[in-house]
Amino acid sequence: MRSTHPQKPITQQWDYIATSWALAALYNPFVQLAIGAVFWTAMIAYVCFSESAPAVTADLLNVLFTPWNILADLSGLPRAPHLSP
Repeated sequence: MRSTHPQKPITQQWDYIATSWALAALYNPFVQLAIGAVFWTAMIAYVCFSESAPAVTADLLNVLFTPWNILADLSGLPRAPHLSP
């Protein structure tokens, strides 16, 4: 008797397997820790060894302070300083 469910092409099966394995790996706390460690190590290395790091760091901190400055404007609290390299 013939199967009523046609089999998917092998490439679609591999895509499904790869996607399911990748998503399962991302739920693993050790994988999350490793990804975070690699990210922060790369960021620290960039800040320490790049010539443009002070400017980039100042820009990133200004973006980080943006919600505080909006809250400060609305509530009357003091604003965070605007950093420049």
